[in-house]
Amino acid sequence: MGAGAGPVLCLGHAVRRVVLGGGPLKRSTDRVHVLLRVLLALAVVSSPQVGLTAAAASRAALTATADAVRASLVEVEAELTGPPSTSPDPSPEETGWAPAVWRSPDGGQVEGQVLAAVDARSGDRVVVWVGADGRRRPAPLEAEDVTVQSGAIGVVAALMSVVGAGLAYLAGVALLDRARARRWAAGWAAVEPRWRQQLL
Repeated sequence: MGAGAGPVLCLGHAVRRVVLGGGPLKRSTDRVHVLLRVLLALAVVSSPQVGLTAAAASRAALTATADAVRASLVEVEAELTGPPSTSPDPSPEETGWAPAVWRSPDGGQVEGQVLAAVDARSGDRVVVWVGADGRRRPAPLEAEDVTVQSGAIGVVAALMSVVGAGLAYLAGVALLDRARARRWAAGWAAVEPRWRQQLL
């Protein structure tokens, strides 16, 4: 036997244990158990691709939505008419809602609340997004926001595929164990009376 035969035999033994189980007698439930192991392994191996696919799809959808929203809005300058409302001891990065006025796309004047820095004063100008009616709207997603959100969706999709496969595997194993227990009980019920008679 060649020098490389030992590792080959060990590898073959390991494969047989994974594929066929540890015992010499193979039942139908053992074959189903093997199938569950294979499916679980495939789910784990393919989870990165699932995440990448979900991230790409969500990125395309978010980009299309952001483009549509951006096309329906107009960016205008709002002039503050008062200071923003902030906490008693605000941090330099904090923002607050301040009263302001701006022009709608049709030229009319609109009054409303806009987010401004804590040190903003009356007369300062901030950029806001407005709809055709001149009312303020949330700003459309930027490219960085799309990247972050689609990446998060991809990670969650990859994790969920693994978790889902793991839960399905555990549920399948539990059902197999119940089937094995029922078969064992049925077999013992058939053998036990004869065994008892032999002892008597």
